[in-house]
Amino acid sequence: MRSSPQIPDKLHQIDAAADRLTIETVRGLEGFKLIRDSWESLVDRLQEHERFFHRPEWYQSYLDSPGRQSRLCEFYFSMAG
Repeated sequence: MRSSPQIPDKLHQIDAAADRLTIETVRGLEGFKLIRDSWESLVDRLQEHERFFHRPEWYQSYLDSPGRQSRLCEFYFSMAG
């Protein structure tokens, strides 16, 4: 009979980090504009791992296109601390 696997101590570290995680929501083009600069700074650090869908310009082009009800688009982001 096999014994149950031991839960690593790192699990407690993950729980502690989750206590310091904040999740925020912004909506529409106006909300997007509030987070765009921070988003761009973050993506710039990806360097060679960056893909087109990481860029905020990709989402702004969608929000700016005619006939879009941008107020219905929501962006979720998390911050440590």
